[in-house]
Amino acid sequence: MKKFQYTIFILIAFLSFGLIFTSCAPDIGKEMADADSALNELIEAGGTEVDIAEIQALIDEAKKLLAEGDIIGARKKLEEARFRAIELKGERELETRDPGRDIPEMGEEIDIGLVDTFFDYDQSRVRADAAPVLKQNANIINSNAHRIRVVVVEGYCDTRGTDEYNLALGDKRAKSTISYLAGIGVDINIIESVSKGETDEWGEGTTELDYQRNRRAHFRVIPKEQMEPMSMLTE
Repeated sequence: MKKFQYTIFILIAFLSFGLIFTSCAPDIGKEMADADSALNELIEAGGTEVDIAEIQALIDEAKKLLAEGDIIGARKKLEEARFRAIELKGERELETRDPGRDIPEMGEEIDIGLVDTFFDYDQSRVRADAAPVLKQNANIINSNAHRIRVVVVEGYCDTRGTDEYNLALGDKRAKSTISYLAGIGVDINIIESVSKGETDEWGEGTTELDYQRNRRAHFRVIPKEQMEPMSMLTE
């Protein structure tokens, strides 16, 4: 009797493990396919050998983690690969813009409901929690493209670090944001980036929450009526 009960226990455990594994596998399969798709789109967009190798290495690392049973780690790597591939695709597309294009003077703005995104300390890559926000922003921009002259993305940092360092970091944050937007289908001719460096506009204290509030990409929308060129904005 005990042997029979033990056999039943093993059978139930085996079936439970199978159910858990198969329930996880489709998610990983989809994420693997999404990462591969993003890589293929990067290749089609003219991604360099360095770009392609970077994304392939992330996918290969995800496969290794999956083989080791680390599903969470594999998922994170695939997510990173997809986000980075989208950003690099956008970078290549932005390189095709006319360097002599006119950029409008800042002035009257319109509010179309764009939401700011945030960055980790000393980082400029698009975060996982920013991806759905940027997708929503992209949809809003595309829906209002008929009345937009330009969307200016401002990169901000917290008050730590030198002015020079924060200007450079703010520039990277703004550029990574517009690259991601370009990578998911926003018209490259209506998005610009500018660094604002450090700020305490959104958090005046010195807590980590205050610092986090200031590490952001902020969106300003200039309507089509304003056409005066502005040299202070850069790619």
